[in-house]
Amino acid sequence: MAAQDHYSEGEIAAVLAMPPMAAFFAYTAGKRNEMVATLRQTRAELARVAVAEERLRIARDLHDLLGHSLSLITLKAELSRRVISTDTERAGREMAELEAVARQSLSDVREAVAGYRQPDLAAELGAARQLLTAAGIACQITAPQVLGLPGDVDAALAWTIREGITNVVRHARATSVAITVTSDRAAVVAEITDDGPGGDRCPAGLDPGPLAGSGLAGLAERVRGLGGDLAAGYLQPRGFRLGVTIPVGGVAIPVGRAAGVRDR
Repeated sequence: MAAQDHYSEGEIAAVLAMPPMAAFFAYTAGKRNEMVATLRQTRAELARVAVAEERLRIARDLHDLLGHSLSLITLKAELSRRVISTDTERAGREMAELEAVARQSLSDVREAVAGYRQPDLAAELGAARQLLTAAGIACQITAPQVLGLPGDVDAALAWTIREGITNVVRHARATSVAITVTSDRAAVVAEITDDGPGGDRCPAGLDPGPLAGSGLAGLAERVRGLGGDLAAGYLQPRGFRLGVTIPVGGVAIPVGRAAGVRDR
């Protein structure tokens, strides 16, 4: 009788435990399904963000690359046309350089699309001198021969030189340009100053450009990504200055922020 009573109690306990256990398993299965759905949604969202960021990178790189290269190609084509009737030898040299620039531009575009393009500061300083000379603009470049900068910082400064000089040639109507690169243990600074007109038109600075992936706005994104600071604005009584400071070993001191930036 006692054994029968004990068996009945165990059976009762099992029957009483089954509904809560079934509810628990059902709850955990539902949560697992919700988690899987959330993970899938998150993965899809991350994929969309990655695609958007890659499109922005390509647009920004192509703008910066082609702006400089096409400006140089245009200048050399114009120069070749002017001298071809009076100095065929010089016209031939200019056309040969034009072809070389076009080929390099095509290679740069392919590398940018593939994600491999990283400009070099020393090379961009040389290219800046070449572009300014072709445009008939006097230039003075002051920079250490060896900086030993991290790759991403060197690339950001190279983009700064490229964007700044492209803007000078396109818009500044300047006769001279000064490019200065300095560094210390805390930060590296690159500044481009020209003597073009325009100080009276916008003495308080500039507003951000409407397209975040182009021009100085795109450059500002690169610099901010490295914890740096970008300042651009007209000078008095004339001229324009673009300055970039990027920390390399400490906290960078801003170069004098204007109200905002945009392409001139």
